[in-house]
Amino acid sequence: MISFKKIFKSNSQISTTELATLSNALFKIFFFIFILALAILTIQKSNYYRRNYQNLVTSSVNHNINFLTAWLSQQRQLIYNLAQSDAIVNYLQDPSNLENAKNAHARLTNLKSFSPSFTNALVIVNTQTLAQHTQSIAPYAAVDHHGNQFSLEGTLSLLMDTSLPPLTTFFSGANLDTLSYAPFIQKGDKNFFIGKLEVTTVRASFPLVQLIHNANAELLGAIVFNVDLAAFLSSSNAISLGESGRSFITDGNATFVSPQIQTNELIYDAKLEPLKRWLHQNIYAINIENHQGSLQHLWIEERSYVFYARVLSYFQTIDEPIYIIFIQEFEEAFKPAFLDFLWSDFILLIIFAMGGGLVIFFLYEQYRRSFDMEKLYNQKKYNDLIQLSLVDGLTGLFNRTFFRQNRDEMEKFEGNIGIIVIDVDGLKIINDTFGHEQGDALIRMCSKIIKGSLPKMKISRIGGDEFMAFLPNHNRTQVEQLVKRLKDNIALINHQGHTLPLPISFSIGWASLQGPYVTNELFREADALLYNQKSEQSLKLRARILKHFSRMLVKADPTTTNHYLEILRIAHSIAQKIHDTENVDFNALHLLVRYHNIGLISYDKDAQVLSNHIQTGYRIALYLPKLTPIARLILTHEEIYCGTGPLNFKANEIPIECRILTVALLFISRYHGSCNQNSALTLNSIKRDSGRLFDPQLVDILTEIVNIDYQSYLSASEA
Repeated sequence: MISFKKIFKSNSQISTTELATLSNALFKIFFFIFILALAILTIQKSNYYRRNYQNLVTSSVNHNINFLTAWLSQQRQLIYNLAQSDAIVNYLQDPSNLENAKNAHARLTNLKSFSPSFTNALVIVNTQTLAQHTQSIAPYAAVDHHGNQFSLEGTLSLLMDTSLPPLTTFFSGANLDTLSYAPFIQKGDKNFFIGKLEVTTVRASFPLVQLIHNANAELLGAIVFNVDLAAFLSSSNAISLGESGRSFITDGNATFVSPQIQTNELIYDAKLEPLKRWLHQNIYAINIENHQGSLQHLWIEERSYVFYARVLSYFQTIDEPIYIIFIQEFEEAFKPAFLDFLWSDFILLIIFAMGGGLVIFFLYEQYRRSFDMEKLYNQKKYNDLIQLSLVDGLTGLFNRTFFRQNRDEMEKFEGNIGIIVIDVDGLKIINDTFGHEQGDALIRMCSKIIKGSLPKMKISRIGGDEFMAFLPNHNRTQVEQLVKRLKDNIALINHQGHTLPLPISFSIGWASLQGPYVTNELFREADALLYNQKSEQSLKLRARILKHFSRMLVKADPTTTNHYLEILRIAHSIAQKIHDTENVDFNALHLLVRYHNIGLISYDKDAQVLSNHIQTGYRIALYLPKLTPIARLILTHEEIYCGTGPLNFKANEIPIECRILTVALLFISRYHGSCNQNSALTLNSIKRDSGRLFDPQLVDILTEIVNIDYQSYLSASEA
């Protein structure tokens, strides 16, 4: 009996008969395993497909439900905020005031424009409450935003309609007691509800109704936003499975709307009409309420369908619930399962045939392998390992180990031998500011530039940011030409643009001497030139980096950029007034106003937390000579007066420049962040935080500056 151990011995002799017997036995085993695996997979995949299809349908319907629910939640909050606004409440309490009418109309149109699904917005007034407070309702008791006067009729009266021309048949002041949802407004037990889904020849829509009460819990009226259902569904990206898979929205009256049909085709479509008609006539027989949430099988017009329904139960409506229904032909729904079975069986058969053939081929070829082939294979693996030990994993260039071996070879070279030593500028600031991933990207980019500029040269990465290449048979002129090509390529890459955060810059040293035994002299000469070049470029490089970071800071810190002069003027004025009692460094204060958030240039919301930008800004300031004097100020500029900041400094432990910046910056930010930009209100908010966020003494000085003439600062800044 042949053994597997004997087969895998390279130098063993195996007869053809033994191999044929073994191959036949293995083929039978593989065929039996194939049939068994096919049966198990068919059963498992059948169950899996049924579960997966229901999950897919559930996901499709829940997508619509979740979108509609999220949209309604958002609109409900916006409408609630509008209902609580002074503009609407004042207009309902005094509809004869033109200013109230204008403010209410502005707020309504502003919210209506927020969603393209809104057709119009209504303001409805409760005349009974109005009569109690005004004693009587005289003719022309109300006015619209154009100044047109009109009288109010009925218990619920139309005060304002934002649609032009009006979408309703009602006019300003019209009696709305006949509206379908009017009784629910008068009842007042629901502050917010969804009105009845209505279909006309023009559109299908439903109202969102928010009741408004005064401080005494009396009903002032309501605001109503009518939602165009077709426009809303067209933006919901509803999932549609296959050609026959459709999703519908229906209410208790079985009015169906398809997301794929235009507004004027909401009710009738040639392809969907029989299906709609059947559902419309038999919706009650289906009993959606008892069967929602599970797949059902229906026969419609002598065709088999899969049916799934879910109720939109997150919001109560004033009539029957709203359902989302998915329906698809049974044949189309389960056709992919049949095709999947055939395809998987075919693939499995091919895999089995290929696997069996490969096994038989392997058995016949195995005994013919010789010991020399095995030795050659091992030698190749050994050579590959040696090669990997000489290559830098990050750049693909040679590493320091290869450099040492190459240096020993070049030591004995007779003839002109050149050397180029390259040091990448700015690696440390990129690592400290943008992370080591960006630093690695810089090294990889530089290695590509060097390799492209010095073709066919043995280039080694001998340090973190250092590269070196020996150039046999190159005199000084030829070496200088290669250096010039390298510099030109760097300039070209920077001009064309790249994804690195800073421009690429090299410091380059080179030399050329007649060998042999000159490598030490070559290194000394090249290193001296590299050192001199790096010393000359250092200040210029850091100035360019500061200029580049300043441009990046414009996008990273728009508040300071847009209002820099205002912040600076406020901070400077405070510093002048407190200079007698506090030693304020005006130059440091000016730099701090401009660069306090320079660490934000490295902020990545997916990779960092925001608090890291302070440490990053501190490291940048230490690296750039112009910002070094304010490095400590950048580190402490977000300290809070009460001592709850990042470093827990408090009161006078916080540098005076940082305390001044905090007051000036927060005042300008709150001023421009408010809707009406009222300096008095902004100043009050600053005073409330005095002693907690801000130095009370500086708040008093800020109050004095603002009360004198804050508008002059704004005018000067705009100029």
